[in-house]
Amino acid sequence: MTVVVLLSLLLGSSASATAPRHSTTSAAASPRPTHAIESLDWALKFASAIRSDEKDRARAEESVVLDFAVIGALDEGLQRADRVEGWRKGVASAELAAALAAMGRLDEAKVWIAKAEAVRATISGWQNPRIAAHIANARAAVGEVEGARTNAAVALAEDQRQYAGRAAASLAIAYGRAGKLDQALAELAPLDADADIDVAVARTHAYVELSKLQSLGMEQRLALIDKAHRSVAQVSSFLRVESFQSLAEAETLAGAKPAALKTLAEAAGVARSIPPSAPLKGLLMSGVAKGFTDAGDTTTGVALLREALEVAPQTQPIERPAVLGAIAAAYRAAGETMESRRVLDLAFSGAEALVNARPRALAVVEICRSMGRVDMALDAATRDRLKTLFAGLKDPW
Repeated sequence: MTVVVLLSLLLGSSASATAPRHSTTSAAASPRPTHAIESLDWALKFASAIRSDEKDRARAEESVVLDFAVIGALDEGLQRADRVEGWRKGVASAELAAALAAMGRLDEAKVWIAKAEAVRATISGWQNPRIAAHIANARAAVGEVEGARTNAAVALAEDQRQYAGRAAASLAIAYGRAGKLDQALAELAPLDADADIDVAVARTHAYVELSKLQSLGMEQRLALIDKAHRSVAQVSSFLRVESFQSLAEAETLAGAKPAALKTLAEAAGVARSIPPSAPLKGLLMSGVAKGFTDAGDTTTGVALLREALEVAPQTQPIERPAVLGAIAAAYRAAGETMESRRVLDLAFSGAEALVNARPRALAVVEICRSMGRVDMALDAATRDRLKTLFAGLKDPW
């Protein structure tokens, strides 16, 4: 099972990641990228070239399209959204709508919500309520409380346990964006003692997102961050790492960098506890390392990357290129350009060594996504390498 599939299944996410997930709603204010679009276009090209497995192809296409929004190239993501196939186009449309809402482009966001609903109308099975859950988030982002409630109800009817936390989180965020913080907290309060992992992750996400509301005073903001801290204590396993990371981002935004660094240290401790052979270990460690860099502690971040690089050879060859790509990107974010290029070369070499075309294509997708997330420029040699890899996508798949 590849990293792409593994993370998607374990996290219940529609989009894969080789670094901790970032919401498109909180990334819309990212600086305009200079080089990332080229990297992500290569990723999308390789994703769409996967002819042997339509599920992997659509999953990878969706992931790349949403990365455009995450890096601050939302309009480019909108232009490429039609590349996503099947039910995942509905998810991508909903997430792009949420990103538009975060930028204050509410009328456009509603158009993309309508596109997501149009896709959902053509889909049956469990994928329909999955799209509905993402639409609920998008409606929450535009402040449509009742609309969010309606879509959340569709998801809840499919699986009460899986979607209970998401539904409450969507409604809470919708109330928060509508300026009704008390009602937002009332939606979450009944879940505060719920230790179910899906509920705990969604609840933590909601408190983090509410803490970012610009209308809040500092005392309210810190109180919500404290609630998020209490919530993350009930998140188990490696999922705690991602919750810690989103919490650290919120603390950094609130100007509480010492608290953010402490939270990241907790995240690093959990990531270190993951078995060395698990690809998640290197992926999560690289993400936490970048978090340290973003919070101003590059020294700790680089030290953590060295640890991640030491364990990377213990992962399976099919997973290793994605891990190395994530580490290379984190080195680039830390300003360690030479080491970043060296590790990136290892990542591409690992992808080139894979015999079958499908895992080779997926590996390149993930490497290019990692490059795009840190706006890493492609040089002529890397372009030539990508051209050669693309030309080699043929049997055996």
